[in-house]
Amino acid sequence: ERAGTVAKVQAKGEEEPVAGNVDTTSSSDSESSEESASSSSSSASEESPAEEAEAEAEAEAEAEEEETQLVVEDEETRRRRELSFLRAAHLRRDDLARLLLDLPEEQAENAILRSFVRLAAGGAACMLAEVTGMERSAPYSVPLMGDRGVDTRAVGVQIRCKRGSSTKLVKITSVSNQDVTEAEFEQWRKHSQRAGVDADYYLEQMRQKAADINAAKRYVHDEASVARRLKSRPNPEFDAQKESRMRFLLQCALSQMDISGIRDYDTEELEARYRDALNGLQVQEHASTQMQDRWFDKRPNLFSLKMINQKNLDRQIRDDRHALHYALREEEGGTGALNPFQRRACRPVVAWDTKLTAVEGLSAGGSSGGGASS
Repeated sequence: ERAGTVAKVQAKGEEEPVAGNVDTTSSSDSESSEESASSSSSSASEESPAEEAEAEAEAEAEAEEEETQLVVEDEETRRRRELSFLRAAHLRRDDLARLLLDLPEEQAENAILRSFVRLAAGGAACMLAEVTGMERSAPYSVPLMGDRGVDTRAVGVQIRCKRGSSTKLVKITSVSNQDVTEAEFEQWRKHSQRAGVDADYYLEQMRQKAADINAAKRYVHDEASVARRLKSRPNPEFDAQKESRMRFLLQCALSQMDISGIRDYDTEELEARYRDALNGLQVQEHASTQMQDRWFDKRPNLFSLKMINQKNLDRQIRDDRHALHYALREEEGGTGALNPFQRRACRPVVAWDTKLTAVEGLSAGGSSGGGASS
């Protein structure tokens, strides 16, 4: 047993120096790695200042290029977005005419006001303007493109357009039928900025106006809207037609007042129809006389047709009377007294003023026109 324990002790003693050797080798390896790292770091620290400066310059240049590209892309994107908003709020000539002709007045005004139009500025040049108002005017013709080609429709509305600080009242025919170009949009934006209005102010307005235009194009007519529109239209019957209709009704009432008509109709009804037709005829004749008087008041150098006809009639009567008296005097002076036992001609005496007899026996205002009388 003692021999076994001694052997174990010797074996342990031999193993301990080996472990010590391992520790010494590992420590030497770590020291060598630290020395190499320190040497590499020292070499890297010696080379870093120039390389770091170049790397920083390259990084700054790349960052500046990226920023400029982003700025350019943002500017282009913004312009395209604004141009799309403007085109959505833009109305062509055909769109304006259809909105005015097909929609009720309230819906048409809601869609047209604060929209943008392209006005002809002379030749092929056009300019962009904002619609700020609508006013009634005398009807005028507007060409409208339809399924069967160009059709002409009558429109009685003019639009008031604003560009910068100036406004102008124009007809629908002055509005272009083409889309807005980018150059015209840029010109309008610069003009607005010079007038003190930023173009960004109109962006929200353009969005809302695009929604209003789309809603107006999708408008559905119902019976109430159709009835209101028909009621608001003016009566197409003009004064001459009204006067002719009143004369017709008056004649019908008179023709039904005979013995056979009285048996078929009530007397009071016929009398009421006659009075209504007579009153309507008097009103139309009075309106016609007033309109004729207003027409001649604006033209004081012209005679009315009635005065011209009366003047011609008086002149013709005067000339005929003079010719007849002249013929009678010539007959009495040439043949002497008539023979009572001689049969006279039964035909009437015809006097023709063909020998320039106007100067004989006429007043100073007479003329020498030829005439015949019996």
